[in-house]
Amino acid sequence: MRPTMIFRLLIGIVLSVTIITLRPVRAESPTVVINELMWMGSSVSASDEWIELRNMTNTLVDIGGWSLSKKSSGNEVPMLTFPTGSTIEPNGYFLVSNYAIGPSSVLTVSPDVVTSDVALANTSLQIKLYDATQTLIDVADDGSGAPLAGEYSSAEQEYFSMERNILPGDGKIGSAWHTSSSVMDPLRNEHGTPRTENSNAVPVAKAGEDATGVVGVPIFFDGSESFDPDGGTLTMRWDFGDGSSADGATPTHAYQTVGTYNVLLTIDDGTVSITDELQVTVTPAALTTSTNTNVSVVSSVPVHEPVSCRGLQIVRIIPNPAGADTMESISLKNPTQQTIDVADCSLVAGTGRATLSEVPALDAGGTKVLTYQETHLRLPNSGATVELRDMDDQVLETVTYPIAKDDQVWIRTASGWAWDETTELIPTKSSTKNTNTARTTKQGKDVPVTNLTKLSELATLAPGDHVSFRGTVTAPLDLVGSGLVTLADESAGVMISLTTGAPFISVGDVIQGTGVVRQRDGVRRIASDSATLKIIDHQPMAPTSIEFDAIGIEDANRLISAEGFIVTVSGSRFDLDDGRDVVTVSIKSASGIVRPRMSPGDRATIVGILSVTTAGAKILPRSNDDVKIARVAGVDTVAPESLPADTPIGQLWYWVAATLGALLITLKPLIRLWRERLASGRAE
Repeated sequence: MRPTMIFRLLIGIVLSVTIITLRPVRAESPTVVINELMWMGSSVSASDEWIELRNMTNTLVDIGGWSLSKKSSGNEVPMLTFPTGSTIEPNGYFLVSNYAIGPSSVLTVSPDVVTSDVALANTSLQIKLYDATQTLIDVADDGSGAPLAGEYSSAEQEYFSMERNILPGDGKIGSAWHTSSSVMDPLRNEHGTPRTENSNAVPVAKAGEDATGVVGVPIFFDGSESFDPDGGTLTMRWDFGDGSSADGATPTHAYQTVGTYNVLLTIDDGTVSITDELQVTVTPAALTTSTNTNVSVVSSVPVHEPVSCRGLQIVRIIPNPAGADTMESISLKNPTQQTIDVADCSLVAGTGRATLSEVPALDAGGTKVLTYQETHLRLPNSGATVELRDMDDQVLETVTYPIAKDDQVWIRTASGWAWDETTELIPTKSSTKNTNTARTTKQGKDVPVTNLTKLSELATLAPGDHVSFRGTVTAPLDLVGSGLVTLADESAGVMISLTTGAPFISVGDVIQGTGVVRQRDGVRRIASDSATLKIIDHQPMAPTSIEFDAIGIEDANRLISAEGFIVTVSGSRFDLDDGRDVVTVSIKSASGIVRPRMSPGDRATIVGILSVTTAGAKILPRSNDDVKIARVAGVDTVAPESLPADTPIGQLWYWVAATLGALLITLKPLIRLWRERLASGRAE
């Protein structure tokens, strides 16, 4: 092979690799972001506009040859290119404006670049920043409707710039921006921070939904979804409306008097205090009403149980039941007037230990029978000592039983422990809330299967209408709200509220019952009649894949799956971009999920309940299995938006064209060499 041919071949290979490698993509962690936009002008001139860039790194960034584009009449058009030699100091700012300091501008600092090309729209605003290779670096605003932040009033002569949060996040979503609160000049009404650090972003307070409770029963409050857009530390103060208060994100409080209370959550980031409010309705511990027909209704609806093992008692041990040893059991009782959570308790017998993390809470006076099938704890017939321990492994109670005959029950009496021979190994009555006993023990009365309402039809009904429903349980109790589960059929999803007396249900159960239509935040839900709830099957439902830009109010409470890139992470929340839109994923404390390590740019696959209200949409994963993170190692370009391919189809054609071009460049010298050799052979 001749040297020139080898050289051409090498050039072809290099160019093919270069074409693919240099495909313009959006940077995972931008070195520079669009930091501030004065899109509305000023009191001096409607054209007194500027754009500020911020260097996110500790090194000098050369932006010579970089460019800005804008959205105009629905299309992206070039706006300006930064001149050669333009640089941004480490962690510094770069200001480009329409006017220099003078009578036409309220600026008090000199811009780095002055150009009449700066023209920002007051509606459908979107600015994009590209580097010298036309790689997309950052995007400001979503290009739809009013800008995501900033405001003005010509009549009042007040103008407020649009500022990026300290943690910039995804510039296409509103949570990445805030309206400036810093006055530029005491003699004017313009607010902005050109060439200086942005003003403080106002924290967001979220006290949770309204709740109901019972006198004397602690209620769990959760303000963990509150956050500081700047990533700062928040202090939280709760005012429970009865003269009591508490600090922290997740306090508990028990009301001693029936009534309705306005609960205030105040958060403070050190600069600004913000308050959110919820309402708690407290009812008597046992409300009984009688009529001439001698019908009695007893209601006791705790919102959330406290976490405590103390107060529990071992009341019965059956170490030697007739027949299978799987009927060995230990019975626990709650003799107190408050609900006790047993999830942190454990039982120890000999060398065996049983943790009770899967055992639901016990109502006041409730009893729970724990069989070998649940504890896998062996109880020797020859006698043993059983210990009840708390979360710190402290012994709360010790019970020792002697040699046990068939069917003998070691039982607590007023005078101590004694054997009681009985054939009733399992109680016929239990006041345990959400027990794990066989579901046939707490079924509702038969519900007519005719005239069932499809869940999608709830939107056509009025609050207060009575319905018969059937569906599959898709979320565990309390995930979407206190005392709530989600239910789905082939048409839609809905939240169902449960009260005392409901059977123990789990994800995958198919249930039917009756209830009353309620509405909150524009979304229908059902207040179920627990006496009618019945489990008729167990068939877990598969999630439905959904595209974020297609989400509507009709999708509320559906079990969905989604895949995309993480764009921001804040506490128990992160924003997911599927290439079409961005939706927040919120990990609730009730899910028990330990949030995996994640960073912007990582790819995530999420399954969860889709919460859609008038405030927006978010996904609520149900367990650790619902959150899958594919971390990106050593790759600096992973986000879905890029040039020139801004859509999946565009990206496909880009790759096809690049690949064909690379192949032609690579194969052309080989084809020529083959033809030359073929001609040479014929000549011989």
